[in-house]
Amino acid sequence: MLKTNTCLRELDLAENFIEDDGCVALAECLMINNSLTHLDLRGNFIEVDGAKALAKTLRTNTTLTHVNLSANSLKDEGCVALGRALVGAGTTLRHLDLGANFIMDQGCMVLAKSLTQNQTLTNLELHANNITDGGCKALAAMLKTNTTLRTLDLSHNKVSDDSCKALAKALQANASLTSIDLSNNLIGDGGCMAQARSLKNNRTLSILKLAGNAIQDTGCKALARSLKINASLTSLSLAGNSVGDAGGKALTKILESNTTLTSLDLGENEFGHRVCRAQAKSLMTNTTLSVLRLSGNDFGISACKSLAKTLAVNTSLKSLDLSDSNIGDEGCKALADVLVANQSLSELRLSDNNIGDDCSESLAGVLLSNTTLTALDLSGNIIGDAGGQSLAASLRANTTLSTLDLQDNAIGNVGGRALARICKSNTSLTTLDLAGNECMDDGGKALADSFDSDLPEPTYDGLKAEAKSLDASTELRLAGNALGDDGCEALVRSLDTNTSLTSLDLSGTETGDEGCRHLAKHLRTNTALTSLDLTGNVFMDEGCAALAASLEDSPSLTVLDLSGNEIGDDGCAALGRLLERNQVLTNLSLSGNAVGDEGCKALAAGLQTNTSLAILDLFSNFVRDEGCRTLAKSLEMNSTLQILDLCANSIKKDGIKALAKTLKVNSALKSLDLSANVITEEGCKALAAGLETNVGLTNLEMCGTEICDEGCKALAKSLRTNASLTHLDLRNNDIGDKGCKALARRLKINTSLTSIDLSGNAIGDAGCQALLENIGTNRSITSLDVVDNRIGDDVSKALSERLQQSPARRWVL
Repeated sequence: MLKTNTCLRELDLAENFIEDDGCVALAECLMINNSLTHLDLRGNFIEVDGAKALAKTLRTNTTLTHVNLSANSLKDEGCVALGRALVGAGTTLRHLDLGANFIMDQGCMVLAKSLTQNQTLTNLELHANNITDGGCKALAAMLKTNTTLRTLDLSHNKVSDDSCKALAKALQANASLTSIDLSNNLIGDGGCMAQARSLKNNRTLSILKLAGNAIQDTGCKALARSLKINASLTSLSLAGNSVGDAGGKALTKILESNTTLTSLDLGENEFGHRVCRAQAKSLMTNTTLSVLRLSGNDFGISACKSLAKTLAVNTSLKSLDLSDSNIGDEGCKALADVLVANQSLSELRLSDNNIGDDCSESLAGVLLSNTTLTALDLSGNIIGDAGGQSLAASLRANTTLSTLDLQDNAIGNVGGRALARICKSNTSLTTLDLAGNECMDDGGKALADSFDSDLPEPTYDGLKAEAKSLDASTELRLAGNALGDDGCEALVRSLDTNTSLTSLDLSGTETGDEGCRHLAKHLRTNTALTSLDLTGNVFMDEGCAALAASLEDSPSLTVLDLSGNEIGDDGCAALGRLLERNQVLTNLSLSGNAVGDEGCKALAAGLQTNTSLAILDLFSNFVRDEGCRTLAKSLEMNSTLQILDLCANSIKKDGIKALAKTLKVNSALKSLDLSANVITEEGCKALAAGLETNVGLTNLEMCGTEICDEGCKALAKSLRTNASLTHLDLRNNDIGDKGCKALARRLKINTSLTSIDLSGNAIGDAGCQALLENIGTNRSITSLDVVDNRIGDDVSKALSERLQQSPARRWVL
């Protein structure tokens, strides 16, 4: 289609299973297509070959401006290919997202070098990779000469103080970058002070994010001093650091004179009421700050009252977050008193503050007269039925509030019923979250009525739900309600007329076989629902069979979660028939049921012809060797299943051998969890033989499977030729020094493995030292866990000292 289509501008293929083959085919089409401008391929298991194909396309394509490749596995090699493609004179790309792609310094360095010549890219996202000093310094050097890049995201990497200093120095010369995100790195006061110095000279940076680092008072004070001079910064985030009263007061005092900052996030630091009072004082004169986040700082009631007084005169603040700040009813009432007259605040977050029903009545009074508040978060408090009723009454007259979060508030049937009635008449509320309350009995009936405008005024009790856009709802959560079969029947009546609901969560609602039959009846004609969650209910084979039969011709449902029920082999027989006929379902979860060998055989029969299912979860069932063998046989023909979870069944060596044989020919399966089965040495050797020629599996989990040294040696041998496995979980086995040494030796030459978990084994000093010695030359390993072994204190200390030299890696000793 893309070869001939001349109208399509945006194509979103996010979170599918395109992989390299699909990406290559897509890239070939884009060599000809001259209309597409936006391409989203995030989360598609694309690796190096796919990246290279796209890179080739980018050299000649003249229309693509936005490409999102985040959450794939491009690694350095793929990044290098894409980076080199950016040098081409004809490239039009402006936005490139390479987040979460296992990119390290090598790939980042090539990308940075390319950007010294590229004149089109304005946004570059490299979040959640493994970039350290080398890559950051290369980017810093690029920023000194690049004149087009506007946004750079390096959050969730390994940026240290040295790297931060290099970036800061580059910002003194750079005149184009407007936003840089350095959140969740390894930056301390040194790096923060360097950034502060750069702000004194930089005139273009408007957004600086330093959340989740290790910045303390010294760094914060330096930033405060820079804000006396800087006239460009509009947004600053320091949340989740270790800033105390001294740093907090210095920063808030600057707000008295600063006229550019509009957003300040100081949540989750270490200051108390003094900083909050200082903040209140500064807001008396500040006329530009519109967003203030102070959540997670224990400043208490008196400081909250000071802040409330400020809101009586401040007209610029639009959003205030005081969640988890210990303000209680008294502090909340102080806020409510001033909000009656305040005509600027549009968003107020007060979650987890021990607010009761008395204060909720005060807030309800605010909603009767306030005409600016559009979002109110009271989740995690204790407003109860009385509070729910008060808020419901105020919503009869309120026409501005669009989002109300009341989850986890001890609201029962009375409060739930009152809120449900309001959902029917209120025309402004689009998001209502009531999950985690205490509505029972006929719960859900009132909500069902609120969906259907032709029904009479509801008279039923109980509600516990999240309903988004009740007039055109796309998501409904009723998790944790004791709705029962009657409540389920009332609820699903709305599915006959509602054509917009795409996600329905009925987990933990005590739905039985009868409720499933009611639900199945309506699913036969429903063409909109894409996700159905029935986790943790009480239905058995009969209910499962009804659901399966109703979904055989479903054109929309892609996710079905039946975990934690009482489904046995008969129910699985119906699901097997569903898989034979339905080619839309992609995710089926049956964990925590009673699926045995016969049920597994039925599922396997369905998988032989099914071309859509990508995820099958059979965790904690009763699958034995026979069922595992039939499942393995089906995977020799199936080419779509990507993720298979067989953890905690009763599979032994014969079943494992069958799976191992399948791995020799199956290249589609990406993740296999065999934890908590009885693999032993013999089964492990069989798996290793399968891995030697397997080219698809990236994740293998074998936690608690009785693997010893000989089994580990066999696995190590397979790593000599296997080039696809990236994560290996061998926790809680019986691996000692010999097995660990064999694994360590293979790490010298293996370049694909990025994460190994060996915690909870019997590895001693010799094995651990072998790991460290051999891993020094390995450039792909980013995470190694050897906690809970038999490593002595002296070796552990020596290892810790040496591992500090490897900031790019996660070591757990």
